[in-house]
Amino acid sequence: MTVDDWDEWVNPETELWRVVAGPRVDQRPLGMTANVVATCAEDAEEVLARCTQVLGLVLRHARNDLADWPSDDAWTALLPAWFVDACAPSRREATEDRWHLSGWLYWFGEGWDDRGWRWYTAAVEDPRTLRVSVEVSAMPAGFGSLVWLLEACGAGEVTY
Repeated sequence: MTVDDWDEWVNPETELWRVVAGPRVDQRPLGMTANVVATCAEDAEEVLARCTQVLGLVLRHARNDLADWPSDDAWTALLPAWFVDACAPSRREATEDRWHLSGWLYWFGEGWDDRGWRWYTAAVEDPRTLRVSVEVSAMPAGFGSLVWLLEACGAGEVTY
């Protein structure tokens, strides 16, 4: 990946565009891609809609200087209540299977450069299967924050 590619890869506006509208027709992944597959108990379309809602809200704030990053209390008002409720109520109660909100948000704020994936595109394959394609900076990549997003939005099993 070149320096220009890296600048594009870490640009929140690029990722936000792909979450909202998908990649541009002329856009190709800058590096490697990986597929993350979520099996949904009910409606994969709804899980995708929830994912793009939450990720879109967070990425809109990631575009700004971190000095403007909302406080934990502000995030609970900005994000959908169902997402906040899915998170562990305290850091002490957080587990690998249930993240605390501030632990998840870290990867979109201070941990931005360390998050090893960027949303590329997503598609519902059938009513119970959602496939998310992500760009990765290296393999293996840490997908924990993406897995938690999918699970909090209603996915069951997530594989990659």
